[in-house]
Amino acid sequence: MLKPTIQRIAHVNEADAGGGAQLIARTMMHAARSAGRESWLIVNRKLSSDPHVIEVPPSGFGPRPWRYACLRASRSIAKLPIRGAARLSHLLELAERPRDAVDWTLGREPFHRPQSRNLLSLLPAVPDVLHFHNLHYGYFDLRSLPQYSNDVLSVLTLHDEWLLTGHCACTMGCERWRTGCGACPDLDRYPHIYRDNTAANWRLKSEIYERSQLAVATPSRWLMERVEASMLSSALIDQRVIPNGINTEQFGVQHREQARAALNLPAEATILLFVASSMRTNVYKDYPTVRQAARLITDTLAPRPVVLLALGDSGPDPEAIGVDVRFVELTDNAEVIRTCYCAADLYLHAARSDNFPTTVLEALASGLPVVATAVGGIPEQVRSLSLPGSKAEISVADVSRATGTLVPPADPARMAMAAVAVLTDEELRLQLSANAFRDARLRFDLRIQNELYLDWYEELMADREARRLENASQ
Repeated sequence: MLKPTIQRIAHVNEADAGGGAQLIARTMMHAARSAGRESWLIVNRKLSSDPHVIEVPPSGFGPRPWRYACLRASRSIAKLPIRGAARLSHLLELAERPRDAVDWTLGREPFHRPQSRNLLSLLPAVPDVLHFHNLHYGYFDLRSLPQYSNDVLSVLTLHDEWLLTGHCACTMGCERWRTGCGACPDLDRYPHIYRDNTAANWRLKSEIYERSQLAVATPSRWLMERVEASMLSSALIDQRVIPNGINTEQFGVQHREQARAALNLPAEATILLFVASSMRTNVYKDYPTVRQAARLITDTLAPRPVVLLALGDSGPDPEAIGVDVRFVELTDNAEVIRTCYCAADLYLHAARSDNFPTTVLEALASGLPVVATAVGGIPEQVRSLSLPGSKAEISVADVSRATGTLVPPADPARMAMAAVAVLTDEELRLQLSANAFRDARLRFDLRIQNELYLDWYEELMADREARRLENASQ
């Protein structure tokens, strides 16, 4: 058996702890090591004690405690439901970075990160693959991408749309990214800028990509189609849709009564679950639609009690009139997260924009039927059954394969109607539950994702070597 040509893999991401891209990068690094490869994760913020995680030297001014204090204060303010919180939060981030403050005032994206131009020197050995993840947290000089991609086989996984735009990580329906941005409709959209310089930012990214050679992956076909229509397409040497995976062994059908008791939830109630970070102020999620749908479900199922279990926020909700909302603060504690999924009967997911939400995968792996809005890559996660209220034109599964149903965005009435159709038919709910449990393990297990990436690395290296030999013979 031939020895794999890929022996050393370095991942680059903003942090090594958290959800989404942080989780994906960290687990891919560990999966490569488990498969016998050397692997490291280079990060802007090291939040663990893992010896294989390497922190990029800081670029800010002042001692590290001051920088972290600014960051903590910034994040706390960002969660406040007040006007101007986003800009005030960003100002705190800039408190010890004057160069960034100038760039932000002029509307330029902060690419002045000299410490990120020599990442390879931080590693104990030169990697065969340099795998980039999220690059937009103000720690990476995007202008160094051409040099990296010419020196080392470079893979780039997109977790959002920032690389395709003049400043924002999520386009929220705006199509200016296709033609050059400019006249930006929302400068406060993350990452925030003070002045509209989006057209110049877009052009700079385009020039960078024209000199780069990147193998680009996305977790959804939806995002890949956007990559192909964007200025990033000029950098493509290969592309692949590889769905994100989760550790499905951490989730599963468990004792519902014990889970409800642990969370102080009524044993006899119908429990609806929604999971999102800072859901009440999260512009990408749509908590108001979930809350209103829960109110309508409560009215329809009365006198049967209904509880909306909301993982990812805290405090009272004065607008939750007529619905029993129980908030659970966002946590990295796997046992708490698993208990929340286990306690529920149905998972509701409303979003204004989404790529490939991990929470939907976790719900499926927990055997929860999913009622979700049909935006972004969510239709690729949920096998949708046609039900009252659902978006029938994208329903593709019969009852033997369906894992839930999809509804139009910002339509609580139709979300509630679809949810009630599942909750009032126990045979259907159990069938969808069994399907979801099985489908998550067949399509979204973390081991599948990691094997697909490792196999792809080998293909890419073989192609790179073939091109090198062809060029040498000319």
